[in-house]
Amino acid sequence: MLPNDCAHPRPSTGQETAGETLPQRQGQDAAIRSEQLFEGRSTLEIEHEGCRYFLRATRSGKLILTK
Repeated sequence: MLPNDCAHPRPSTGQETAGETLPQRQGQDAAIRSEQLFEGRSTLEIEHEGCRYFLRATRSGKLILTK
C-alpha cells in the first residue's frame, strides 16, 4: 500500500519515464506511476473480487475511485 503523503508529492527530477516504477520501500509493495496505469486515458476500469470499479484522473490531478 502506498503511504498517504500525496499532499506533498516528491519533486520531479526530470529524469522519470512513464515506464519507470518507483523504488520499493522496505516491507511495502512496489509503487506504479499512474501514467503506467492510465496509458493516456482518463478512466481505468478495475475488476476486484467480482466487482467493477472505475478509477478516474481529474484535470486537477486527483484520482477518484467509484463503483
